[in-house]
Amino acid sequence: MKRFEKNRKTILFLCYLPMILFIGLLWNTASRQIHSQLFSTLADLARQNRYVVSSSINQKMEELERVAQGLAQREDFPQGVAIDDLATVANVLGFREIGVTGLDGMARMSTDTSYDITGREYFQVSIQGFNWVSKTLCDMRDGKKVNVCSVPVRSDSGAVIGTLLGTIETDEFFASMQVPSFHGQGYAYVVNQDGDVVLTTRSDGVEVTNFCTLLYQNPGNVDQLNQLRDCLAGKTESVNLLVNEDERHYINVSRLGYDDLWLVTGVPEHALDSGIMAQFKVIQVLSVVFAVAGLAGLFFLNLIMDRNDRHLRKLAYVDARTGIHNHFYLRETMGEFTTLGPGKGKRVAVLLFNIQQFKNINNLYGSVAGDQVLKHVAQHLSAVFGEGRTLARDTADSFVVLSPYEDWNQLLEQAETLCADLPLLPSNNNEIGVKLRCGIYRLPDGVQPDEEALFRARMACFEAPRESGVGVYCAQVQQKMERKKEQQNTIRQAIANREFKAWLQPKFCAQTRSLLGAEALARWCRPDGSVLPPGAFIADCEEMGIIGEVDEMVLEDVCRQIRDWREQGIQCPPVSVNLSRVYLSSLDIVDKIDRVLNRYKLERQAIQLEITESALVKDEDGLRDVVERMRSLGFTIVLDDFGKGYSSLSSIHDLRFDIIKIDKSFVDRIGSEQGDQMIRFIIELARALQLELVAEGVEDQSQYEFLRGLGCHAIQGYYFSKPLSCQDFADQYLQ
Repeated sequence: MKRFEKNRKTILFLCYLPMILFIGLLWNTASRQIHSQLFSTLADLARQNRYVVSSSINQKMEELERVAQGLAQREDFPQGVAIDDLATVANVLGFREIGVTGLDGMARMSTDTSYDITGREYFQVSIQGFNWVSKTLCDMRDGKKVNVCSVPVRSDSGAVIGTLLGTIETDEFFASMQVPSFHGQGYAYVVNQDGDVVLTTRSDGVEVTNFCTLLYQNPGNVDQLNQLRDCLAGKTESVNLLVNEDERHYINVSRLGYDDLWLVTGVPEHALDSGIMAQFKVIQVLSVVFAVAGLAGLFFLNLIMDRNDRHLRKLAYVDARTGIHNHFYLRETMGEFTTLGPGKGKRVAVLLFNIQQFKNINNLYGSVAGDQVLKHVAQHLSAVFGEGRTLARDTADSFVVLSPYEDWNQLLEQAETLCADLPLLPSNNNEIGVKLRCGIYRLPDGVQPDEEALFRARMACFEAPRESGVGVYCAQVQQKMERKKEQQNTIRQAIANREFKAWLQPKFCAQTRSLLGAEALARWCRPDGSVLPPGAFIADCEEMGIIGEVDEMVLEDVCRQIRDWREQGIQCPPVSVNLSRVYLSSLDIVDKIDRVLNRYKLERQAIQLEITESALVKDEDGLRDVVERMRSLGFTIVLDDFGKGYSSLSSIHDLRFDIIKIDKSFVDRIGSEQGDQMIRFIIELARALQLELVAEGVEDQSQYEFLRGLGCHAIQGYYFSKPLSCQDFADQYLQ
């Protein structure tokens, strides 16, 4: 007994030693498991990031390569490339600036500036025949942070004769690639093999120019730094790191698959505290307190780990704006849906819903209203497509539903109802009308959804009929989309080649039949000599978001022609040009128009600006400021298509137009009692508001005589003249 008392501490220690070893083993096992879960989630996220980043970079490079191929055909490259052409290409492709260089390294930029870039890495690499994306640089012009995409320009023989480069603001470049994760606290870098940061989404205020240097600043990162350098040197394809800054960060580094670029995907430890690390620490304490019940604690730990795994999946797979699943989750779960064979029950369809004009909603009402629209659509989709289906937000304005079904007609009816009856969304003092289109792809028997299925649903969405808003994929849709893609590529090339010209339709005094002016109408003058009307390209240009470039091209063509006529001693009455809704939403539209007039030394009275009535409905308040500034500068403002839309009489008065144009649909009704009364009312309204009046679409003498008798000021239409080329217009009316 005495011997036991003497050695009690030792015996107690030996008794507790297995317990301590068990707790240590439990602690170590749990740590490895949670780290493994975190790194597995990061690796999945990195794979998605690589796809998004590589696609964005490749898209920019492919656009530059297409332009470079066209420039290489010019015998006077690079000196003969016009600055205006470069500026147009920059606008079309979304670059901040476009520049060309010869082998001497002197870059001529679309902003009419020149720089010596012989010392720049991207120039040296492209001269060797390679595409290149620079790290973040300071723009030589204004010091903004930019990245430069550079491609070689090759002659027919394949020899490099210069380079084509495009600059884009770093924030804008990476915003298009950014993949939200861990409730917005995750981040990514794109680095080269030296660790230099090319792009970053990090938003916590830490400035990082070289990722290796960031790790080197903390002595606790020695092993991690060596692993990173081995990875960047190409010894491994990827590496997981737990690095120390002010706090610990979980990092995945993997090859991007483009040049020598690598993708670093990370999340700070504090982003996990609320859902993961805090729970893990609780389990550690419980394991110590209940060491005797070690097996029960291990079982409980496994339950908590399952919960942590669900929390991690929520962080990675839930869309922060709408609260529904994101496109990562969609791709993870697509394999769970398999169409059964004939006679075995349910089949599966992929439904893709797209918010029409979502970009314009953001432009007109702001990003807060845009987020409200996304939530509005997500709520209604969730209400219709509930249990047993997968709903996810796929891209900025697209939602995908994976839906098993037994009754095809019922599924089709649900989609058509959503597209037809989505309620108005109250937002501040406005009610936003949200319209959906839907494309449906029915999976063949025994086939799982994949990227090809999503693509086919998207094609069907693009081709959805206007009446129902729902399109179903078929072979004809595939063929039509291929033709449409070819058409849009041709339109992009036509803009680069400045093939869109102004044709003029004259306006005449209703009383004297003398020429008062003309309206400029866009025509596509193709290299084969054919001339296409607006119906052949306007819809595609609006869908592609490049209708503003066509507006600018027509305006510039009109100003150039008026200047040329004046130099020949020919005077031209005012010419009106149409401004699309997209062009009107540009913040500097008035300055753009003024710059064009100044370039051709024209006074503002030479051009009249036509605004369609439908633009009033979209953003009357924003348009009021634009119209007032135009008037203050001396422009004449014309309201086009009056009566076609839904503008109120107060809008016409408040916006202070100078001229209103009666829409052709009213002129066509002349001869009927109701039509005659409507024309009389419009003319009396214009007289009361002291506005000039133009009737468009006048096609026969009876219409003309009726309008002249009521005192209409001006006539435009086929009764007098169809639209003419500028040369024919001058020959017939200006000689």
